[in-house]
Amino acid sequence: MHKLNLANKFVACSYITCTHEYDIPQFLICNECQRVKEISIKVSTIKALKHNVEEAGFHLLSPQLEINCICDQCLNKAA
Repeated sequence: MHKLNLANKFVACSYITCTHEYDIPQFLICNECQRVKEISIKVSTIKALKHNVEEAGFHLLSPQLEINCICDQCLNKAA
């Protein structure tokens, strides 16, 4: 289960039944319909992000990323 701060809701983990290690979850959240898509990003990407954050004088509290987007369906409706 993941808590999404941008959408203020919980979503089930896409990898809940997997027994292998997986990459870091990244959530694409449609700004129009609130649909959520979980994808994964490489651990090396998070390490680079963490490094950049620390160079800026901050500390990464969570590797979970939430990105405001618009899904294809909503984009096509608007067109």
